[in-house]
Amino acid sequence: MSIAYDSIVNRDVPYTYAVSTDELKSKDIFYLERIHHVNPKEFVLVKHTRECIVLNKNLKNLKEIKEIIEKVMQSKYLPEKLLDRFEIFTDEKSAEILLEYYSDWRKEIQKRELNRQALSMLKTAKSLRISWKVKRNKQIIKELFDIGFGIYEKKAVCDYQQGAENAFMYGYLLGVQSQKNNTSQDSKYKK
Repeated sequence: MSIAYDSIVNRDVPYTYAVSTDELKSKDIFYLERIHHVNPKEFVLVKHTRECIVLNKNLKNLKEIKEIIEKVMQSKYLPEKLLDRFEIFTDEKSAEILLEYYSDWRKEIQKRELNRQALSMLKTAKSLRISWKVKRNKQIIKELFDIGFGIYEKKAVCDYQQGAENAFMYGYLLGVQSQKNNTSQDSKYKK
């Protein structure tokens, strides 16, 4: 069984640079021809990697186009006016491609932010000694998971999500109890 490794983007805005049509890699040409249905000789932009967009070096307003792309990718909300301006400098198909890249980029940024929040929560849980309490109660956590998974049901359920939710709720309950205990101890010391 292989484990899929999904990395998190590091950049806030994809890196953009310009190349001539002769410098396009085979992967870029594949994307242009097969995915976007664009002639590589007439391309405006193509996503080279997840964090990199390649522009056509021969574009008239290359500097302005690059600036617009960077502003679009920085936007938290759909930047319709910027996309319209991009379309004026390029064409409708390229604007659609940029919109697709923008949508993919927002998902990547959202995934990165969720990852950072999750890491912060794990750090907090460890500082509150919740992980120690969880390790001490592994049997009850396994039992909660098994109940949610459906081991005791007459028909096969195999609901992994429900098992995970049951285990999470128990961990959450331990965290709330730990927080209450810490708060009540703090109030005792203040008196």
